[in-house]
Amino acid sequence: MKIYATPAEHNWGNTESNYTSWTTKESVAQKWAQVKGTEGVILEKQFIISETTPSLDKYNEAEILVKGIVTGATVHTVSFPLNRSI
Repeated sequence: MKIYATPAEHNWGNTESNYTSWTTKESVAQKWAQVKGTEGVILEKQFIISETTPSLDKYNEAEILVKGIVTGATVHTVSFPLNRSI
């Protein structure tokens, strides 16, 4: 049986967990969409509080965690160059 990282461990960088990281700040999503290459995506979805797990938010990214597979997100393609002041 595989042992997965806890929400706290996920927040500290161990993403071998059952959680995905989401943010409530568009600027944070844009920053991460720009990390690699010339095109990225931003996934957008509204969650109800009971679907989320609080994050320690170590990096001050307005992060929430969602357990399990997420479906039904809207995909926004981000082309470069974007405003690099984000």
